[in-house]
Amino acid sequence: MAELRKAVAWFEGKAQPSGRITSGAATEGALVFPYHAHALHFLACACDVDDDGPRRARLAKVIEKGVAFAVEHQTSRGGWGFVARAENADYDSTRNTGIVLDALLAARKAGFAVPDQTTARAAKYFARVTNTEGGVIYALFSGSETRPRSNDGQPMMSTLAATCALASGARDGNLRLWVANAHATTPEPDAATIRAGGLSAMSQQYYRARVAFGPGETGAEKLDPGARGARWSAHRAKLHRELIALQDKAGRWTEPIYGPEYMTALALVTLQLDNQYLTAFAR
Repeated sequence: MAELRKAVAWFEGKAQPSGRITSGAATEGALVFPYHAHALHFLACACDVDDDGPRRARLAKVIEKGVAFAVEHQTSRGGWGFVARAENADYDSTRNTGIVLDALLAARKAGFAVPDQTTARAAKYFARVTNTEGGVIYALFSGSETRPRSNDGQPMMSTLAATCALASGARDGNLRLWVANAHATTPEPDAATIRAGGLSAMSQQYYRARVAFGPGETGAEKLDPGARGARWSAHRAKLHRELIALQDKAGRWTEPIYGPEYMTALALVTLQLDNQYLTAFAR
């Protein structure tokens, strides 16, 4: 469609020689890798369904360099931070790591080469930040090797870890713990709760939807017997009802701080999971 082609062309024009994909806005200076990863994820999906040979070839070069840029800046612990590791004392966080890893796995599923070592190191990073209940903490400060305390886990991070493990095809390690924690700590879909929580609440529902969808109809129950909302069909029915109730008359999902674009994108991706149209989100 014309709008998609325009968006792809815009991103092509914003790709830097380094491989970084950026709009150039001042606000991105402190958020290099979250923004780069979201752009890379989108382009991998767009390239995967593009039937124009020359455009696919151009876009492939952007994606390959974008993958290399992310790989180059993986921290010594196997994660990613907000900016290049050399600019921020090798700092990383689980949220940034999950967003970048999800984009790299999307690129791999679309046919692009992503080093196994890179994704394996990221998987080990998530294992290191997981507590005994499957909760994932926000970050390892100062390279701490101490196992996280039980009350340190954050629901968003657990859903991110489970999402990446499912996208990679992993069915071992901490996946069962992450899935159980994601279902136990993420609020049930509710339009009022999502509206009040804004982008953070929508993001959490988006990742939990992928955790519920990824294993298949009964797969989550096998991983986590008795998990709340584990069956995709039941979770889907409730989630779709609440998301549709949140859509405004203009067709958007609004957000008072960040605006409607990100919220709308998350809602639309969540609503189309069943179609399995995009390889990056397919089972």
